[in-house]
Amino acid sequence: MKIKNWDKLTITLLCISGVIILFSFISPYIFTQFTSSIDFTDTGQIGDTFGGIINPFIALSGIILTFLAFYMQIKANQIQVEQFNQTIKNEKDLRLYNDRYNSYHHISLLLTDLEYIINDINEKNIKIKEFIELESQDNLVVNTLFRTPSTHYSKILNIDRLEIYKGFSFFIEYDKEEQLKTYNTLYNLLNFIPEFFKSIYDNYEKYSSNFINTKYIIRNDLNILLDDASQIINLHYNQSKLSPKSELDYLEKPEVQICNGLIKRYYEIIDESYNNNLNIIQETDFNKLSELLKLFIIDALHIRKNIANYDRSIEKLIEKASFIRKNIYDAKQQKNIFVNSLKDEYNKFIEPDKGTLANLKSTKEKIALSLQQFDINKL
Repeated sequence: MKIKNWDKLTITLLCISGVIILFSFISPYIFTQFTSSIDFTDTGQIGDTFGGIINPFIALSGIILTFLAFYMQIKANQIQVEQFNQTIKNEKDLRLYNDRYNSYHHISLLLTDLEYIINDINEKNIKIKEFIELESQDNLVVNTLFRTPSTHYSKILNIDRLEIYKGFSFFIEYDKEEQLKTYNTLYNLLNFIPEFFKSIYDNYEKYSSNFINTKYIIRNDLNILLDDASQIINLHYNQSKLSPKSELDYLEKPEVQICNGLIKRYYEIIDESYNNNLNIIQETDFNKLSELLKLFIIDALHIRKNIANYDRSIEKLIEKASFIRKNIYDAKQQKNIFVNSLKDEYNKFIEPDKGTLANLKSTKEKIALSLQQFDINKL
């Protein structure tokens, strides 16, 4: 309550003092008019008369004015205290307004970043889903998991968390426990999501590197197998030159036929990866290569079973072809293990009710709805 300089008591005391002082000037006449004579010589000295009559009134007025002076000093002190308290209150209100204003904009910035993050997550999820679909196919094609930049994740974590917490206290329309729960949920999600995608991309990089290395090893083993098959063909060709028969008779030998068939079909499969301009249009089909090796092994085993004096060199080819087919199978298993693991993590992340993305969207909507109830001009 504002303290007034001129309250009723002050005005009353001043009026009383003024009346008493005025009354003191006419009091000698009033108190002597009923005497037998107006002649003051009969009632004493004029000065004594005036002094004796006026002094009590002057003294009373002085007492009242002295009291009034002390009272005014008290009032002045009260006014100073009130002004000091009002200044403190104004500063406190200003700080509170500034805190609410800053917190409002911090929460608004938070919502903007959350919207960007949710959109980025949706884009990441599309790319992961496409990768899973491609990787689930029964082949050894190297698929790329494309990623998007994650700068907003670090930006949002760099926002002053104290200001965000203040914003929750000011604008989130829930009890204290619910505010704290929402705040902790938000930052747990914001800390988890970047780590989640980092883990996915790190695992992908590791898997991709191992997968490419496995394919490289398989290609090398295939080249070695073809070299060994060529050596068998050359060996029989050199032997045929020493024979009185036609040099082309060696082409009729079963061992040479299956080796020639292996080499021919291998390069036919390789050629399918190129167009007429010798530009690569697709990766080599390892399923066809595996099927080629399977047929080669069957033919080689047939030779070993039915021909007494077969070329024992094909034993080595059978062993190598079987080993290559096993590596192709293992590469597919490696691929299936990775894609199934990725699929499980991805499905948990996007689960409609309890998934991480659903929780983030729910938290963001909760904050947005609470903030919409406030007008920045009425903070």
